[in-house]
Amino acid sequence: MPRKKRVFQHHYPYHVTRRTNNRDWFNLPLFEVWDLIKDSFKYAQDNAPVVIHAFVLMDNHYHLLISTPKCNLHHFMMYFNRRISREINRRSKRENHCFANEYKATIVDDQRYLRSVYRYIYQNPIRAKITDDIFSYPYSSLHFSSYEAKLFNFKPHFHFAKEKANIEKRFSCDMERIIRLGLRRNRFQISEKNRSIASRYL
Repeated sequence: MPRKKRVFQHHYPYHVTRRTNNRDWFNLPLFEVWDLIKDSFKYAQDNAPVVIHAFVLMDNHYHLLISTPKCNLHHFMMYFNRRISREINRRSKRENHCFANEYKATIVDDQRYLRSVYRYIYQNPIRAKITDDIFSYPYSSLHFSSYEAKLFNFKPHFHFAKEKANIEKRFSCDMERIIRLGLRRNRFQISEKNRSIASRYL
């Protein structure tokens, strides 16, 4: 089956995710990978500036919400992923590819569901049963310092303190499935059948 052609645009954010090869863990303690992630953000921003809205690192993948005013998603992801892969392989003495295939990117052009995408990203550690509280999970952009936020051009669409209750509110199983399915497409889409279900949670 041919790979879907990626759409490059500058109007709406992308949800981006990428998994490790064979879904293996990163072969490094996660706190080391987190430091490499932040170093790679700075490196990629220096070469292909973008706007970071949200990020969560898991043990074998990551989730990123990003806008590209210069239509340069592919360039940013190239610099970002190459830097991470090179440094992880160097430190872990690993020879195989760090990541599997290409990154997956979905345009989130329906503003009604943007907050739900934020919730889906930040609640990854809860779904993985790592924590019961997204704010206690250390490997997310919720923990960027003010200096790091400026360095990485981190600009969320809303203020987390004011949205704390909404971000922490768990999805129902139906809504979680709907968001997950919507993010599998090149553009975030919800079927007519699922739209009525989703409207209850917006």
